[in-house]
Amino acid sequence: MEENDDAVNANTFRTNHEIKKLKQKLSNLIVEPNENVEEYALDEFITQVLDKKLKEDKEETEGLKELVGIRPPKNNPNNSLLKSSEPQDLTRSRGSSSAIGDSPITNNKVSQYNPFLTIPEDKLSEEEKKDVQFLIPKLQDCYVFYNEKKINPNSVGFVGNEITDAQTLACRDKFIYHYFGQIIQKSKHNSRNVNIPANLTVKLIISLLPASDLFRKVAALVTDTLAGITHTSLLIGQWKIEWFNTSLVSVKTSNHLAKETNAVAVIDLGELNSTEDIGAAFEAITDICLLYNCKKIYHNRNCNCQHFVTDIINKLTEINPKIAIPKQSSFQAYFNSLKRGDSERIYRYTETLLEIIKLETNKKDTYKNYYDKKEIVFNSRKEVDLFCYWLLSLGYFKTSEGAADYFLLKAFDRSFCLRSEDERTDVLIVEGEQCSFFTENGKGDDHSLKNIVYNTQDLTVQFPDRFL
Repeated sequence: MEENDDAVNANTFRTNHEIKKLKQKLSNLIVEPNENVEEYALDEFITQVLDKKLKEDKEETEGLKELVGIRPPKNNPNNSLLKSSEPQDLTRSRGSSSAIGDSPITNNKVSQYNPFLTIPEDKLSEEEKKDVQFLIPKLQDCYVFYNEKKINPNSVGFVGNEITDAQTLACRDKFIYHYFGQIIQKSKHNSRNVNIPANLTVKLIISLLPASDLFRKVAALVTDTLAGITHTSLLIGQWKIEWFNTSLVSVKTSNHLAKETNAVAVIDLGELNSTEDIGAAFEAITDICLLYNCKKIYHNRNCNCQHFVTDIINKLTEINPKIAIPKQSSFQAYFNSLKRGDSERIYRYTETLLEIIKLETNKKDTYKNYYDKKEIVFNSRKEVDLFCYWLLSLGYFKTSEGAADYFLLKAFDRSFCLRSEDERTDVLIVEGEQCSFFTENGKGDDHSLKNIVYNTQDLTVQFPDRFL
């Protein structure tokens, strides 16, 4: 991605003609037909509303037994599992591995690591020295923010020393070891098992920002992003990675439930199936994180969390082409809804489903809530469960469109798993037993967001020898 002085991709700018058209749409939406509004006033409104709202972009958000007689498969049988892809060379956006030259991904024994270690200044490259100085004001502001919000800096991998933390965020060998290497070293046995295939899943988390529905619809007219006015992050194995308005990347790790109280969708993007691909992914993610830390300033419309996430996804697609934003019609309809400012977990009936419903009329009296409509909004896991068991009884998931819709509905289910305890546990109960649709045994807490499983086999990351 080409950079300018403001670290904003020029392609994200709208033309004056487009801005004029958007302003006209906005004017028609919020201004009475006979009311005169000066263009500068409308301009000021757009700027003030967007800046005020979007800069808050994440401050650390029975009797139906016949439907559940057959447990659904853990994964849709119509969806072929991702195959291991051949390793590919990765072109690094920042050249070689910082000042040490070689790739830090190795299969050598890993040294003991102390996060408080600081690299001697004479072992930093000139670019790294500049990047460290660029990061210090960011970190100082971030420390103030964390103190106000009572956030422990250790939760995002910081030690609270601006020089040490700046080096962690700016030096490639230290970043990749600090956030990935030492975690792999401490992983459980089954995360480093050479006798089972390597595996690392990639998920996109979409969360609501603290804004009204009206604001989302208005702001959507002047915003061109992947998922409208939302916050996006990635969950890659046990690593939750995101870009905030602190202009710093956040990398958190957990083997347990990664809470995201405002989540509305958790979308499976694919998986990495070899140590070569997983190593290449860690390096690509590191390069993008350093790029955003050291060269970019957060901007609500032109350099935000969605640009960051999209850049990482694009790099992962280069490593394994099967890792990508879903292109099926149901997902495209959902993303289009988000872009229009609709924040609900909304599922739109496909033509295939509507045709099945026409033929399957004997269930209409029992399940009248699902008939005579073309879309449905889910407000709980239980609602998702009931709807999916109904689709299963219709045989819909055996169709090509149903196979794709399975994963959109699963994305909605998983979003509740990241929310409050009440929302996570509100699953379908039949004769006293939990019957959660998207779990293998029906138990509401039997899912991969609570029990994160991955395997890097014998992959390790070289200790930054500049400490020695």
